[in-house]
Amino acid sequence: MKLEPNRYKSVKALFDKINSDKITGVVSFYSLHELFIFARENFSSDISRYIGKTALEEILKNRVEIIPLLNREDRIRYSNSIKLNDASDIPHAILAIIEKCDCIVTYDSHFDDINMIIKIFRPEELL
Repeated sequence: MKLEPNRYKSVKALFDKINSDKITGVVSFYSLHELFIFARENFSSDISRYIGKTALEEILKNRVEIIPLLNREDRIRYSNSIKLNDASDIPHAILAIIEKCDCIVTYDSHFDDINMIIKIFRPEELL
């Protein structure tokens, strides 16, 4: 069962575009970890790890580039220039800038605060 069927349709269309090589998708280890934690927090304990693992498999079967966690030096260097209400989102923004991504695609409205530094889109806006 999909928790958010309307978003699922847009996200699926985005991954279809990534898989057809029309755009390049980049996913960080931070995002993968958050996806697993989301499953742990939103499903019962008897199935949450299975759901988390399945979600990770779904992401990784796509043609996405995987980028590592930030090193200490880059975190320090960029942290002062990125101001977000949710501090846990700062590493995502820093990595997108370091990796020279054209934009961040997310439903998280916290990122709207840095739209002047890097473009922020919802999946359906990018499509």
